[in-house]
Amino acid sequence: MVKKIYLIRHGHIDTGVEKKYVGKTDIPLDELGKEQAKSLHDYFNSIPIDAIFTSSLCRCIETTNIICQS
Repeated sequence: MVKKIYLIRHGHIDTGVEKKYVGKTDIPLDELGKEQAKSLHDYFNSIPIDAIFTSSLCRCIETTNIICQS
């Protein structure tokens, strides 16, 4: 059986008009980011997932939670 690895970046966050690098600053998803994560939820809905690994940043956890909702 072939296993696949999916690499997913967190959804969009509001960094202001400057589009500055935020690094480990813990910024939550904005509305666009939540919609992006919902689209990923729809995509992965029929794909079995064996394991998920994520950063401890809230935007990453929020993206993961939205993707994994039943």
